[in-house]
Amino acid sequence: LAADARRQYEEAALPVEYRDLADRQVITREELAAALAINLQGLRQPREAQRGVIVADLGNRWSAPFVQRMVEWGVLDVYQNNTFWPEMEVRRSMLVEAAWRVLDLVGAADDAPAVAIQEPPPEHLLYRAVQIVIARDVMQPGADGSFDLLETVTGAEVLETVRRLAAIVRERQS
Repeated sequence: LAADARRQYEEAALPVEYRDLADRQVITREELAAALAINLQGLRQPREAQRGVIVADLGNRWSAPFVQRMVEWGVLDVYQNNTFWPEMEVRRSMLVEAAWRVLDLVGAADDAPAVAIQEPPPEHLLYRAVQIVIARDVMQPGADGSFDLLETVTGAEVLETVRRLAAIVRERQS
């Protein structure tokens, strides 16, 4: 009963737009930024934070403070024209890159073992990032061994990935 009351209290403090994230079949970049910022509050600000980064297309969106924090910390990027594209659907490639960057911020990327993976090929830009998120048990390939970097991600998948990242952050920063 107490756990349920605590959960309801914590959910009441979350933005309305964020509350049904677990049920979404496809999430957007602003929802990914919110999931990361809300669940990784224990992540210490990196020394090299990029203060004052302009994100031109946020306006007064509910996600603006979360996006700004993740962009300043280098977990997510803006495009060359300073747009973030908050409504763009998130693909597994984007989630891998964000997870890898969080692992790098807490020092859990460099010492990750080089696990054997079927996909992507070794010459792919995200090859090492995929190895790291698999080695750290943050994300897993499909049953057939493929990683499907172009597939969209569900809210449940993002929240599970972020939950696993949060555990690593707590462990590394304690």
